[in-house]
Amino acid sequence: MSRSSFRPLRRFLTTGGLAFGLALACLLASVAVAVALPSGGWQRQGSGTTAYLTGVSFSDAAYGWAVGGPGIIVSTSDGGLLWQPRTSGFGDELYGVAFANADDGWAVGGDASGVILGTANGGDTWLAQASVAGGWIGAVTAVDATHAWAIGNGGSPSRVFVMATSNGSTWTEHDLAGVPGLVDVDFASTSDGWAVSYDGTIVATADGGDSWHAQASGTQVVLRSVCFTDSDHGWAAGWTGGGLWGCQAVLLATSDGGDHWAQRCVGAKQSRFDDVLFRDDLHGWALGTFAGVPNAVAATDDGGATWHLQAVAGVSLSALGSADADHAWAVGDVGEILATANGGESSDVTPPVSTVSGAGSGWRRSWTLTLSARDEAGGSGVVMRQYSVGHEYQWQRGARIRLTSSGDHRFDGTHTVFYRAVDAAGNIEAARSVKIRVDTRCPVTRAARSVNVASGGVARVPYTVHDRAPCAGWARATLTLVAGRPNGDEKVVRTIRLGRVSTDRKHTAVFRCGLAPGLYLCDIGAVDAAGNQGGGNATWLWVH
Repeated sequence: MSRSSFRPLRRFLTTGGLAFGLALACLLASVAVAVALPSGGWQRQGSGTTAYLTGVSFSDAAYGWAVGGPGIIVSTSDGGLLWQPRTSGFGDELYGVAFANADDGWAVGGDASGVILGTANGGDTWLAQASVAGGWIGAVTAVDATHAWAIGNGGSPSRVFVMATSNGSTWTEHDLAGVPGLVDVDFASTSDGWAVSYDGTIVATADGGDSWHAQASGTQVVLRSVCFTDSDHGWAAGWTGGGLWGCQAVLLATSDGGDHWAQRCVGAKQSRFDDVLFRDDLHGWALGTFAGVPNAVAATDDGGATWHLQAVAGVSLSALGSADADHAWAVGDVGEILATANGGESSDVTPPVSTVSGAGSGWRRSWTLTLSARDEAGGSGVVMRQYSVGHEYQWQRGARIRLTSSGDHRFDGTHTVFYRAVDAAGNIEAARSVKIRVDTRCPVTRAARSVNVASGGVARVPYTVHDRAPCAGWARATLTLVAGRPNGDEKVVRTIRLGRVSTDRKHTAVFRCGLAPGLYLCDIGAVDAAGNQGGGNATWLWVH
């Protein structure tokens, strides 16, 4: 079987991030071809395009195709050492591609009007074989040169449908009444197939797609991908709800063709499966976000119960494809293509090391932290720096972090900023942390309304500096004496620095008054540890 899809869930969901896809390469026997691919881990290949690649399919270790938008098709005959553009004759987005052999394949897509393109000469020329007005087609799978299936949604009237061909060129539409929008499809034979939906629905067919029936998935999570290695063993993958921070990757598995589905694993918070591809009952790959690390390729050797990262890209990844247990490819944004020739395992097992600058132990109105990271000599290289404020699972990408409080002061207080780095081989640094303290409230001074003092005598002005917690608990106070009446001919005649004082405690400003008799305005202001400057009520100083 060969399958590829890019499932644009933005048509169904209003949250949840970018829509990613999946491509499953041919499991048919193929002629062995000597191809010089990287010997360790995943390596970048030059696709020759900056388009968002959304599907990939390989018929063997040499011949492969990738599609994207608008109407982009690139192909290779040497395992990806050189990718060359092909002319699709289609100007809209392409979401999936599937090849049964080096000659016969299909590409699907379309937003305004769904289309199925077919080729019988390895992609040299493409012909439109079927279309759906007002709908779109997002996934395609094939088991041989004549049997292929595609799923779509929309059209007029709006519907969910499966397109099928048994001669490689003529397609028949099968409507699935009552089924929510489908996002992926896979067939294990010319008769046995499965499709999944964004609400946990799984439907199956045993007659090549002529009729479909629901299977009990036992879940209502978002399912994004389905993969079967034979008519018994299959997996469906996606994630739970909970928004960007709370979502968890979910993998379902069956060993009896879907009569019984069981939960194989649930990932940590901020994890999601966007794509799964299995080569046998135990070994497979997945694309998605794993414990807060996005754009990642993970692998399993126990049927999906546990996963470990093999690669992390700097851009979004959308689809997986493979030719055998060693050769696999992942494609994504700006023409990104990653390839492996050894199953994805890398000799780089050392995580990078991060440092942070701009941190400190005091209080500030705002903080700007800069993250730096380095990888070991000869390592795969740092691919991203991440941070999380207050929680060790709300990871965000970035090297420069500006932290401040909004006008409602809700961010005021002490916060822990976690940070880490990830390299291209998927090694994640153990989280480090630094504490920062934010205070954006201005202190307020309260003093006696009036004070009498003889000229040349000692003046005593009681005052208190109030500063609402969270704060450092101290401020620097300054007393200013002003001659003249407010809004008149005012003149500062003396400034006295009272120094550092504790907040919310009574203090007395004591100074010798050498002023001439008269009325003076005594103002006590304060600047707290974060630099917030405040004043308070005025005190009248009567000098006699």
